[in-house]
Amino acid sequence: MQSSGERLDDDNNDNTVTRRRFTRRRRVAPNARSFSSKGLIVKNVLVTFALWLLVFSSEKSSFCNGDDDVKCPTSNEFQTLSPITQPSPIEEMEWLARYDYANKDDHTKKTERVIAKLSNGQIYQSKDNGKTFADETAVLRGFQEDKGFIVDRILVPSDDLYTKRVILQGNKDRHWASKDLGDSWIQPCGFESANDDDANNCFKSPTGGKYEQGYRIVGSMVMHPGEHRDGYILALVSRPECERTYYDDTVTCAKDLMLTTDFGRTEWRNLTDSSDNDIVSFVDFDWGPDPDPTHSEASVLATVYTSKEDFWKSRHHPGFSFAVTFIRSSSFFVGKDWYAHKTPCGNVFEVLNKDVYVAALKDCDKYLKMLEDSKDISDEEEKELRYDHVQLEVSTDSGETFNPICFPENIRAKSFTIFDFDAVQKGPDFISIDHAEEETSAVEGAAPMGNLYAADDSLRLFSLSLRRNVRERGVADFSGVAGMNGVFIANQVSRDAFKSTYNYYDVDYSSYYQTLQSFNGGGVWRYIPAPKKDANGNDIQGCTVTDDSKTVCSLHLHGESAWSGGENWETRFGAVYSHQSTPGVIISTGNVGNVLSKEASEVNTYISRDGGYTWEETLQGPHIYEFGNFGALIVAAKESSVGQTDEVWFSRDVGKCWEGPIKLSKPINVHNIRTDVVQKGSVFVIHGEDATKSESYQASGIAYVIDFDNLLLSNSTFRVDKCDEKNDYETWFLNIPNQKECNMGEKVERRRRKRYARCLNLEDGVVSELQDTVSQSHVCECEHMFDTSCEYGYYRVHSSPSAISGCDPMPNVNIEECAYLIDKGSIPKSHERIVHGDVCNNPLNALGAEYDDLGHKKGKKHSTKHPLFGFIIFCLFGGAFYVVYKYFDLGRYVPHGFRDAVNEFFESVMDWLRRMRSNMGSSSGGGGGGFRRFGGGGGSRPDGYFEPLADFDEDEI
Repeated sequence: MQSSGERLDDDNNDNTVTRRRFTRRRRVAPNARSFSSKGLIVKNVLVTFALWLLVFSSEKSSFCNGDDDVKCPTSNEFQTLSPITQPSPIEEMEWLARYDYANKDDHTKKTERVIAKLSNGQIYQSKDNGKTFADETAVLRGFQEDKGFIVDRILVPSDDLYTKRVILQGNKDRHWASKDLGDSWIQPCGFESANDDDANNCFKSPTGGKYEQGYRIVGSMVMHPGEHRDGYILALVSRPECERTYYDDTVTCAKDLMLTTDFGRTEWRNLTDSSDNDIVSFVDFDWGPDPDPTHSEASVLATVYTSKEDFWKSRHHPGFSFAVTFIRSSSFFVGKDWYAHKTPCGNVFEVLNKDVYVAALKDCDKYLKMLEDSKDISDEEEKELRYDHVQLEVSTDSGETFNPICFPENIRAKSFTIFDFDAVQKGPDFISIDHAEEETSAVEGAAPMGNLYAADDSLRLFSLSLRRNVRERGVADFSGVAGMNGVFIANQVSRDAFKSTYNYYDVDYSSYYQTLQSFNGGGVWRYIPAPKKDANGNDIQGCTVTDDSKTVCSLHLHGESAWSGGENWETRFGAVYSHQSTPGVIISTGNVGNVLSKEASEVNTYISRDGGYTWEETLQGPHIYEFGNFGALIVAAKESSVGQTDEVWFSRDVGKCWEGPIKLSKPINVHNIRTDVVQKGSVFVIHGEDATKSESYQASGIAYVIDFDNLLLSNSTFRVDKCDEKNDYETWFLNIPNQKECNMGEKVERRRRKRYARCLNLEDGVVSELQDTVSQSHVCECEHMFDTSCEYGYYRVHSSPSAISGCDPMPNVNIEECAYLIDKGSIPKSHERIVHGDVCNNPLNALGAEYDDLGHKKGKKHSTKHPLFGFIIFCLFGGAFYVVYKYFDLGRYVPHGFRDAVNEFFESVMDWLRRMRSNMGSSSGGGGGGFRRFGGGGGSRPDGYFEPLADFDEDEI
């Protein structure tokens, strides 16, 4: 499984009982035979022995998950795999594939390498696409583990399929580089040999060899992502006084930005000096996105201090500072016009798929006005400034121009995450924001959660998509399904966590996580229907659906926080995982129940092959997993959370049948399973810790390679047929019921291998790296139910599973403060918009033809005849019904179907009331009364966004 990082998550309860994945009988020695002379005894023994053989063989062979009509492949006995042993576990792995720059159109020729860094800094490399590995450390001159000169990280240019440059960044002054994916290495300066082809070719350190004097590289060197600037590298270097700032308040920590344009061959250039004192210190940096591959200028983005006095004062503000400025330079900060763009008070920026986001302090204008009035800001004036509220800006033209983003809530510094899942597929950008200090209670403020906001097409208007999104240690449980436009999975903290709780220290919020899914870019969320059968074909007993509409019995899946946010490998769970190579296939660990569980004995492995609409329990117990051969292969092994393992299983039919086990000669605590980055091949590397190593010693590394082109049986080689283009493929599209075969405004038909073909895709076949799996697509008509979300400043208050409500104004949001929205002139009276990335035709069909004139919005009345009269009549009848319902509890005595129909009727009526109130000029979004649901089960004015089967209290009005 390819992960974005290696962070750890919460501890599990060590007293839990581990669930066994497969029932397995103990083998009896085949020669242990004893026959009686009695015929009946002989018969009984033979029958018993035959039954035993049948049971044993069935449990040893491949098995099918709960479908008697599916015949799994016959049993095979595989040869035991031998390990690759290493001094320490693999910590970082780069699986690289690079095409020939001289023949860009020919993608059949490419160089593939696997470079792995161990936790002790050693380097292993594979030159045969992961089949074998060799210790590369011996050829790295100057590598001295005993003296602390080791490799700290592997650096490769991002998103460049042609450059073959690699840097092994050391932890001190010694770094190794390659221009040919590691076939040869440029040694650190001082360790080059006279026998080298070019003795003057060495890699100089950006610190200038002054590590011992206190100069340090901050973070990573960054190579330019453009293929035409292969030798360009930036590095941030801190000065010696930085080490004193921890104990000396009289010094500041200044940093210099260093540049090389010849791949470290000559001395690095100090860009602080190049600025002719316009820059005092750099804070952060990155390469700016190129508008096109032939762009003549190299753009650098940076946050800087430009005043020595302000830089000195900033030492008292370790967080955001008003003295920091975001700049973009196209001249490496040289000359009169040393910057092309400038955002005062811009402290943080991020480049995502050529969109540039900048976070500046919201009180910047007030700060600049104070400076204008008086060069020295007094302590009293400074107290008026907020250092924790930010304003976001976005550039959609590679950093040329920037525009402010409108948010309905305040954004706190260092409490937001920006998402852009796909560089090619148009689709929503999301921002997760932790509103801890804005919450209404200490309990909610202490909860590990934030809100998710979705963008419009301009990326300038963000509206609320999901409240209480799980956010642990800065990691949000929010995943986009690769290759599926608009499909997202997120975890949410249930409202039950905040009921009748006064001491938030006593709340285990992780006991209240629930999983939701959206098929329309976050416009509507739903619980994930639970599979009915477990991996053995038995009914799942995870929870019971009752008549109480608050009951949530669904499938809950572990998110990114469970994989990268814990404390050690024993507490990790495999997160929601999908890949561009296998559109529609999603795999994750989780459980069926009312909430997500972190007890390993309650966690299983689940898979979907239809974009997440339906799910199957594919393996009992938590597993780590990886796709290969464009989904034709899946390899899985037991996670470390349930202990060591000495076997691996694989599936050729997307998790329906599992073949194996492939035995491992030494048990392993599995950390991860990896394959090539495109996931086209059939070689997998399973790596982790040697489970036999004593705890008193440092854990040693161990890895196993599974090569399906050379997988050995006990007496032959295991062969998998190649797919036949005519018979082994089918057309598939995401088909959500009632959506007329459309999703995000279009029907996209894809070619994929049939599930039970169990063949391998050809390298240049129907499903391959060279072919687009989309066979055809057509655009659909816009529909209100499936293609809309609320406009900026509005949110959906309530919905039923069969209908969505209108959009209500959010409390304390004044849309007139958003200049961009006002400049648009008008918005639909429904206060809705088409979901960002949705391509449907005829938006008026979904949004309505009537628009609100934002310039004359105040006091404007709706044109409906006699709205006040209708409102009074409804209140009279509704109030009478409410009294009868309240005191006689009529909801208990009517059939469920009738009660549900009445519930939906009252939801529609409440929606009409909200719309009428809004059209009559009401600007308040909170408060107000409401009707309890007919028959019990919740209030009609919940404080969150749309969640089908929502668990609202009866007292939530």
